[in-house]
Amino acid sequence: MAIRTYSVGNPQHAVDLVQAAQNQTGQRRTTARVRSMLHARAARALSKTPHGRTACAHELSLARESFARGAHDDDPPWIYWMTEGEIEEACTAARQAFERSSGVDSTRPSGAITGLRKRLKPHRSTPVVRDFLELTA
Repeated sequence: MAIRTYSVGNPQHAVDLVQAAQNQTGQRRTTARVRSMLHARAARALSKTPHGRTACAHELSLARESFARGAHDDDPPWIYWMTEGEIEEACTAARQAFERSSGVDSTRPSGAITGLRKRLKPHRSTPVVRDFLELTA
C-alpha cells in the first residue's frame, strides 16, 4: 500500500503507513528480513518527501543492519525477493536524498550521509555502493 501511495504522489502518507506497519510488527513479532524490507520501504517513501533526507539515510542504515542478521526459518515465503540487490536499490534512494540536500546548508543531511557512508564502506566492491561512495566523497 505504501508503494502505491508514494507512487501516486503522497509520500508522507506512505511514510505513515510504513511506520504503522513497523509499530505493529515491533522487534519480536517479525523476522529481520521483514524488518529490513519495512525500513527500505520507509527510506524510499522518505526520499520522496521534502524534509525526509536525514530520516531516509537512517532508515537505510536500519535496513542494512536488519538484513545483515540473515535469513530465518520463520521468514514468510513472500520475503524471498529481499536480497542484497534490494538493499543496493536503497543506495539509489540515498543518492536522491544526497542530490536533493546538496543545495541545503545544513549539517543534519551531511551527518546522515556520513553515517551511511561508514556503513556502506565494507560493501564498496558492489558497483552501486562504490558509485554512491564516490559521489558523496
